[in-house]
Amino acid sequence: MKINFLINKDMFGTLKFNLKKIDFLKKAIIIYMLLAAGNIANAQDVCNQRGLFSATTVSFGFSDLLDTYLSPLDYKGKVIGITNERIYLPRFGKEKWVAQQFVWGDFSSNKTVYGSGLTIAGSIGYSWGALYKLPKFIPDMNLCVGPYISAETGFIYNMRNGNNPVSAKGDLSLGASAMITYKLKLIRKLPFFLRYEVSTPLAGIFFSPHFEQSYYEIFSIGNNKGIIHPGVWGNRFDLKNLITIDIPFSWIGLRVGFENNIRNTHVNDIKYRRVYNTFLIGFTKDFIPFNRRKNNIENLNVINPLF
Repeated sequence: MKINFLINKDMFGTLKFNLKKIDFLKKAIIIYMLLAAGNIANAQDVCNQRGLFSATTVSFGFSDLLDTYLSPLDYKGKVIGITNERIYLPRFGKEKWVAQQFVWGDFSSNKTVYGSGLTIAGSIGYSWGALYKLPKFIPDMNLCVGPYISAETGFIYNMRNGNNPVSAKGDLSLGASAMITYKLKLIRKLPFFLRYEVSTPLAGIFFSPHFEQSYYEIFSIGNNKGIIHPGVWGNRFDLKNLITIDIPFSWIGLRVGFENNIRNTHVNDIKYRRVYNTFLIGFTKDFIPFNRRKNNIENLNVINPLF
């Protein structure tokens, strides 16, 4: 009986030791799983970074200019410009909205059909819009529509005029745009991103003096009534058609395209028309903004704004 008691006591001690060991292993496993879950959550947060698509292009083409404040004649010539476009996923919308930003500048040199009367023109502008992604009906194709705001300022200088050689331009607009994008693979699975976008202002304000009203009267004498006008389709019609083809490579991409840009106003017995038909060439780049980057990040899964 004594021997059996000793054996049972040893067995009880061994069992107690094993239970403590198992309890320690359970705690270690739980701690490991919690740490792993935290790392996985952090990795998912890191991987899903909203990317920013940027494109910088140089444009060159033909211009058609008419401003009866300066001259009743049409002027035709050449135009050059530079544009930066940025597309990204905003913080609102849960990836169903796309934010789009344009910054541009252009300069044109024009002459009459008789080859005389040099007129130069230039402008700079900015626009920001939010496009909503509609449900897909065709794979790799996106249709987006939404509003935008824009502002532009510029000038026209007619070297033949003596009293009023300059016509100032300025407008602030609220408009709507629609964009179709399609991803096409042609050469060894190299994607081609095709895009067509159309936009037009719906309402806004713009600057225009009265016919034969000099800028001396406006800024020196104070005769400045009726120079700011509401812009609606009755007295203003603008339209921009943009076609681009983006070909991404390892770390940078190529963009080529065509843009048709029409601005047209008719107020105070003054007709203004500016038509640009330009070809685009430039480079594109996908990257993460500095305010969204984190240290020691590898293998980021950058979310493309459009696809």
